[in-house]
Amino acid sequence: MIIKVKESKKYDVFVRLGVMMQFSEEELLKMSEGDNMPMQQALAKGDYRVSGETYIPQAALEDAGIPFDDDISMDL
Repeated sequence: MIIKVKESKKYDVFVRLGVMMQFSEEELLKMSEGDNMPMQQALAKGDYRVSGETYIPQAALEDAGIPFDDDISMDL
């Protein structure tokens, strides 16, 4: 017997994700001057680790059509 489980709807939700990344002084200076390439390169290479405060703002949940009274917070 095969039991079909109803899949729940997925939502696109904005998440503030705490990550640690390593940059040289030169890369930090470039980013402070508006060059986002060092960040893009690090993200593309997967050169980061999830760490620290992460949360989904309550306003982002409302924007996605999900009624919540508060942020969803966690420390990863």
